[in-house]
Amino acid sequence: MTFKVEGLPSSVRVAGHDVAIKVQSEQWRVATDHHGEFSQVDVEILVAPTFPTASRAAEIVIHELIHAVWWGFNARSQDGEEQVVTTLAVGLQQVWRDNPDLIAWIEKVTRP
Repeated sequence: MTFKVEGLPSSVRVAGHDVAIKVQSEQWRVATDHHGEFSQVDVEILVAPTFPTASRAAEIVIHELIHAVWWGFNARSQDGEEQVVTTLAVGLQQVWRDNPDLIAWIEKVTRP
């Protein structure tokens, strides 16, 4: 069974930035061999149009959101584990609070 990405918000707010979310073509997925990508240059999340399951689609969207949070809150790999986890927790809390349409989409596609 294939899950088609539909109803995903066109943007989310991360650390004061409007981050576009763009569903790409199947050709993009094949050419890049990616299911998702965050571009800090273009401030956008790119997502493949289909996934094997809805839960895999949600996982990829969340994965790319974490990249956006990492960028938006200026996390650095040389920071200690506790600082990185705190930064990600604060960033994810902000994303959840400011993007109810995104959270509704994740809940919709991941519920049985």
